[in-house]
Amino acid sequence: MKDWTKKPFSPYQPPKASMIEEANDDEFELAERGTRLIAYLIDTLFYAVPLVILFIQSQQNPENTMTTTLMSLIIIALTIANFVLLHRYGQTIGKRMLSIKIVRTDYSRAGLGRIIFMRALPIGLLSNIPGVGGFISIFDVLFIFQDSRRCIHDQIADTIVIKVNNPSVRAF
Repeated sequence: MKDWTKKPFSPYQPPKASMIEEANDDEFELAERGTRLIAYLIDTLFYAVPLVILFIQSQQNPENTMTTTLMSLIIIALTIANFVLLHRYGQTIGKRMLSIKIVRTDYSRAGLGRIIFMRALPIGLLSNIPGVGGFISIFDVLFIFQDSRRCIHDQIADTIVIKVNNPSVRAF
């Protein structure tokens, strides 16, 4: 009896090759805890400066819409720049300056959706719960002291932060 489950060979069929590049664990090195902290502080500083100026200006002269508009546009531009960098390279401005990036645990690219909706959003929402939000934020950060150097948000999103070994990748 003929086996109909086997397909005959066709010279027109697509090749059967793996489309995912295999990575060696030796090729990648986890980012240092201090480097991750400094990158976070740089990102925070980039947002804090226009926000502080906006706050001071609104307290001194609430009718001045020019400064309000300018600072708001700067914050929007920073957010767009970070989204573009996260989408293309898995980096924010601070991470790019310090040559580290976010990748999946199998060293493949972490998409923008994963970074936003699985990495940032869950802990961001939980940290805004009155009374316990601060503890959740601190608890999340303290997980970095594990050997894997992964915070809770990294574990939720199945991501790690690694060093970028090729210095020509840096834009700054």
